[in-house]
Amino acid sequence: MTQLIKIGQHIRTSRSRYTTLITSLLLSTFLVGCDLSATPTQTPAQPPTPSSLPTSTAAATSTHLSTFTYYSTRTPTTTTVFPPTSIPMPLSKGRIVFSRFMNDSADIYVMNADGSGLTRLTNNPGYSTSPEWSPDGKKILFVFSEEIEHSNVDLYVMNDDGSGVTRLTNSPAIDSFPHWSPDGTKIVFQSVRDGKEEIHVINPDGSSETNLSRSLGPDSLPYWSPDGQVIIFASRRDGNDEIYAMNANSSGWQANLSNNPATDTALDAWSPDGRMIVFTSDRAGNKDIFVMHPDGSQLFNFTVNPASDWFPKWSPEGMWIAFLSDRDGPTDIYKMNAAGGGMTRLTNTPDNETYLVWSPDGTRIAFVSDKDIFVVNADGSGLTNLTDSPGNYSAPDWTLTEGQPPSNTCGAGWTRVSVGKYAIVTQGDLPNRVRSEPKVADNIINLLYPGSIIKILEGPVCADGLVFWKVENAANPDGIGWTAEGDGKEYWLAPYTP
Repeated sequence: MTQLIKIGQHIRTSRSRYTTLITSLLLSTFLVGCDLSATPTQTPAQPPTPSSLPTSTAAATSTHLSTFTYYSTRTPTTTTVFPPTSIPMPLSKGRIVFSRFMNDSADIYVMNADGSGLTRLTNNPGYSTSPEWSPDGKKILFVFSEEIEHSNVDLYVMNDDGSGVTRLTNSPAIDSFPHWSPDGTKIVFQSVRDGKEEIHVINPDGSSETNLSRSLGPDSLPYWSPDGQVIIFASRRDGNDEIYAMNANSSGWQANLSNNPATDTALDAWSPDGRMIVFTSDRAGNKDIFVMHPDGSQLFNFTVNPASDWFPKWSPEGMWIAFLSDRDGPTDIYKMNAAGGGMTRLTNTPDNETYLVWSPDGTRIAFVSDKDIFVVNADGSGLTNLTDSPGNYSAPDWTLTEGQPPSNTCGAGWTRVSVGKYAIVTQGDLPNRVRSEPKVADNIINLLYPGSIIKILEGPVCADGLVFWKVENAANPDGIGWTAEGDGKEYWLAPYTP
């Protein structure tokens, strides 16, 4: 990377100043402009209580965001503590990439999910930050600034071993907050090159850069929908922080989803199935966590607490929402189920937790506390400091390690079902994930809940320590994909005779 970046000036200020600046950019819409004395102009209706959550899957279209039926079992006055949950996935594994601030610079590092194998990927007199894995785990996207004042910040991408560094943007302005599209073919980011923050997209090789938002007001913090067709983002074009949506294909359609005079902020807000958007708002007088449909309808306040709740993150299978809260003193991590109930405190440390990211299999959460990176199990057990060394650590992102190449031969005794036959989902109270390809790291296209009847179309394929079958569910004929039968020791599908 030193061949790509010419350093012309000496870094004049400290690491802590830059850390504070980057953090303030990420959280500015949470911490700035919140008038806590304001009178709410909209009070969300109390949601009804159902007997079960819906299991249908829907996604936003390019010009219309569908309306879905959603229910909540939220009981905000009760805190439920769940025992450890058995999740039908392999033990949490993979690699974590992050930034480390030290000696007036910041570099990108990677380590195994247990803290071993720490490797420095960049080594430059500047600031490499905000790393993000590509969907296939083979590339890392990041931003680089030569100076702490970051008057010029550009986007770069490199291989997962630090080789093949490629500069994507070359602008005198600030390009930041980049994110891969779900299929890895595009990158969305915010840029101030036109005098104000706007949303741009670019190819991973740096070609075909396009300004998508082109509005009079600043637009920032873009995130893709799970199907890659829609981008939601923050905008102040109406004079306050609102959540907007627009087509990812630059066709011109844009819509205000939150439409409220309060401060509304959505970070990585889409549920995995695309049916809900979770966000933070101070419209009730303090920062609470709300959910709404992708068209902005059916608004529910899930936290209803006088303290501050923010930075919500869906679990990979969409069953849980983890978030930060200072309701019990220092900022800790909490989780609730996807209907707003089952509130559980996951961490209880003397320091303030910041940032959080789920492991791709949903069994653990990585986060930053007291300048180090920790992990904790999804039930709150197993708190572990992964770094515990000098430096300030930030922005962890998690990917699964690349598994063994798929094979059409599986170990003896692994399978109990066969092509052309039927099976039933049997494991616990959590769904089987259906993926577009037979591998754990691939995107989720459907969920099969216990009791679901499926037809086996193709397989088996052994990958990532699991046996995958291509299946069809009559209740959702569009959700054909690959799901795991088991790992040779535990089964989540059983033979079924109609």
